[in-house]
Amino acid sequence: MLLTRNELFLFILLLCMSVILTVRNFSIVARVISIGSGKIQLNKLYKRIKIVITIFIFQPKNYKARIGVSLLHSCVAIAFIIYIYLTMSDIYTIATDKHIVHSNTLNFFVDIFSVLTLVSIVFFGVRRFVIKSKRLAISSSVFLYRDAREKIFQDSLFVLFFIFFHISFRLLTESTLIAIKGGDTYQPVASFISNIWVNIQANSLNNLGHLFWWMEVILLFAFIPYIPYSKHLHVFLAPVNLSIKKNLNGHFIPDKINFEDPNNSHFGATKLSQLDKVSISNAYSCIMCNRCQDVCPAYLTGKTLSPSAIEINKRLYLNRKGNSLLKNNASDDLLLNYAITKDALWSCTSCGACVEVCPVGNEPIRDILEIRRNEVLMTSQFPKELQNAYNGIERSSNPWNQNIDRTAWFENCTDIHVKTVFEKPIFEYLYWVGCAGAFDTNGQKIAKAFTRILNAAHVDFAILGNDEYCTADLARRTGNEYLFEITSQKNISILQKHKVKKIITTCPHCYNTIKNEYPQFGGYFEVLHHTQFINELIANHKIEIKQINGEGITYHDPCYLSRYNNVEKEPRTLIEKLGHTIVELEYNRKKSFCCGAGGGGFWKEEEKGDILIRDARINESIGLGVDTICTACPFCNTMLQDAKNELKIEIEVKDIAELIADKLLV
Repeated sequence: MLLTRNELFLFILLLCMSVILTVRNFSIVARVISIGSGKIQLNKLYKRIKIVITIFIFQPKNYKARIGVSLLHSCVAIAFIIYIYLTMSDIYTIATDKHIVHSNTLNFFVDIFSVLTLVSIVFFGVRRFVIKSKRLAISSSVFLYRDAREKIFQDSLFVLFFIFFHISFRLLTESTLIAIKGGDTYQPVASFISNIWVNIQANSLNNLGHLFWWMEVILLFAFIPYIPYSKHLHVFLAPVNLSIKKNLNGHFIPDKINFEDPNNSHFGATKLSQLDKVSISNAYSCIMCNRCQDVCPAYLTGKTLSPSAIEINKRLYLNRKGNSLLKNNASDDLLLNYAITKDALWSCTSCGACVEVCPVGNEPIRDILEIRRNEVLMTSQFPKELQNAYNGIERSSNPWNQNIDRTAWFENCTDIHVKTVFEKPIFEYLYWVGCAGAFDTNGQKIAKAFTRILNAAHVDFAILGNDEYCTADLARRTGNEYLFEITSQKNISILQKHKVKKIITTCPHCYNTIKNEYPQFGGYFEVLHHTQFINELIANHKIEIKQINGEGITYHDPCYLSRYNNVEKEPRTLIEKLGHTIVELEYNRKKSFCCGAGGGGFWKEEEKGDILIRDARINESIGLGVDTICTACPFCNTMLQDAKNELKIEIEVKDIAELIADKLLV
């Protein structure tokens, strides 16, 4: 597009204004992120870059749900990349007076994708503003900051308006050029539109082309400075957000607190500046797609928690007060006054579903944990039921607060043989029984069943007995980091004293803690879940099991096994080896629906909602035509047992170890 001198002057003026405002607004975002605590991690840079490129280009998490919508979103994303290039080439042409000749392939690609993008934008507009999809809405019971609903509506409208008309005007511009020069078979859509202009003279057509081009440019120069205040910022911030993610393996690991640092006078977060930089980046990266609340067990059962609302509230607060935050270098506003309510805070089960599904790598669970830490460690404002569990861990080494011997669970059993590390100081495997295995009735059944399997396979193992302390996962997830850390250090010291190398456990929470979180404190051990170990025993012909004829069973994936640790195949393999047919629940594998025990839920009353989380989960089994729901976690087992009793559902709840032990060929 050749510009007159006056047009060139106007173009340069608008470009400079747009650039100045854009730099200013983006710099505010960068500076606001910098007020967060901690340091940004850029270790394993190659792996980080690889993750960013993979997710940015292929968007794999988008396709875990809403596949049709995700395809249309991909069209918009690809068009965005194309149009960045086209805009830069236009600016280059104007600046150097050298016209860039695009290949026929590129012209064809742009032409087709322009139409696909316009169709996508129309679909998104109808979906949000006409149909008003419930997936894009947030329940009225969830707290939203000030005029959040209006702001979301306005932002969505403006973004869709810009994309639609920017692309439309570019197509119209191309159509006028084609009308002047003649048809272009490589731009079929623009050529078709050019037929509209056949009766217009060249000079008038040239002026019309200039008008369309200026509309395209003005929209662009107006939109770019607005991006830092829009959800469209995720296009630029998502790659950054993914590249600075703390745990590259995907699952969430809480930060360690240095309690010995004299400069640490406050633990947890009450204000924005006490959240880390990654958490603030999360707010700016949020696309407001609500995929996280689609899978949140608290939200889906009518609680006041929405992971999406946390990020949206933070974002709108930052948009409103970003400049004042920078002037004061901190915020006087409490997170509990604008980001999340106390009721929502304690509704979280730490299941990690929101983290697993987020396309841009956000971790709302991190904010929840930091606020919980403040509530527990600084103000003692937490559900009172948790105090008994804390006292039990601290005084009796178990949250049940039982003072009985940790070996009592097998003392009267004549069919199993167990020795402690004191009776058998040299062993290959340590069986970490866990508090549930030692003190909970259902957990004891699982522990006995697994021990029978170990005995049948002649596994060289021992248990810690009274030297075993609670891993205190519940303390960490509810914010009592101090109790978790002293307990972890104690356990690690004991494990190292007994020269433990390999650990097997029947509890996914213990499994996750010892495997993934003890390394923060210098504890490095090879850890296996019992479903993994039993698979190894069968594969190595250490045990044989009797097969039955295809009775249908459904399997509930524990969150800390499937989502946190990718253990999905092994439990199903064992069920199939028994001869059962697996009938999957609606939410399965990494999409599993929490039982409600995590995040301290096992130890306190569940917050008010439409239905208990455990009841919602057991309801999924109705209509599957199965008599047994199988799991691989003692806490899931107990929660599902309670749910079936509450709802009077005729279904048996079993751990995989129990199923295997019952079918051992000895």
